[in-house]
Amino acid sequence: MTAAEVRVVAHLATIPINALLIAWVAIGRTALLPDGATDDLRLTGSVLAPVLALLLGATSVLAARGRRGHQLTGGQFAALAGIWATLAGFGFFLMDTDPTTAAAASPFTEIVGARFAPLSDALALACIHGFVAAYIALLLQLTHARARRRTLAPAAVD
Repeated sequence: MTAAEVRVVAHLATIPINALLIAWVAIGRTALLPDGATDDLRLTGSVLAPVLALLLGATSVLAARGRRGHQLTGGQFAALAGIWATLAGFGFFLMDTDPTTAAAASPFTEIVGARFAPLSDALALACIHGFVAAYIALLLQLTHARARRRTLAPAAVD
């Protein structure tokens, strides 16, 4: 598969992958947690999931309206892949607490052990920063490409 074909597949898979990652961050990761360790589910499900849906929906609409040939540019693809990777990582490293025992766990600490909880917190924070950077990069690239097409469009009509 060529790089151009990968970017076409990424274009076609953007909305389903975004929806899957929102579901993963909101509730899917709880399948990997011990029973009762889902106190933070209210935050991720009721606050974070709608915000992610709004943010990812905005870039999906911008990308769908601005793509020629149903293909992302290399920079857009890199930023989108960064968004996907950081959301997957955030859901994996985010710590949830059990309100009855005050214990905290993440899918990561369930695999490597509770002694790595500070590392899990640090990696979740790094994923948040990475998401913000990748999202801003994608948004800037999409709006720049759209503005450039608008300025070139009148010349093409004449």
